[in-house]
Amino acid sequence: MAAKFNDITAADKFETGTKAALAGGTTCIIDFAEQKKGKSLKEAIDDKRQEAEGEASCDYALHLTLNEWNDDVAEELGEIVKRRLVLSNYIRRMT
Repeated sequence: MAAKFNDITAADKFETGTKAALAGGTTCIIDFAEQKKGKSLKEAIDDKRQEAEGEASCDYALHLTLNEWNDDVAEELGEIVKRRLVLSNYIRRMT
C-alpha cells in the first residue's frame, strides 16, 4: 500500500487497498516494509505500521526488504525473526 519503487507510487493506501481486498473476499494482505539506507529494520517496520494504523480494514503482514547488510543489520534481523515481526524478508544485492 502506497509502496514507492523508484519514482512510482502505488495508487492505493491502506484505507482503500484493504477495503478493496475485503470486497474481493481477501481478509489479509502482505505489504512491503522497505529499509532505507542508513535506517534500521525496526524503523522500516514501525514506519509501515504507522501508515496502517487506523487505516487498515483487514489484517496485514509485512514483507521486509533489506537494502544494506552489515553486522548490525544481521543482529537486528535475528531479533526480528525471533519476535516474528515480519512474515518474510528479501535481501537486495547491491552491486
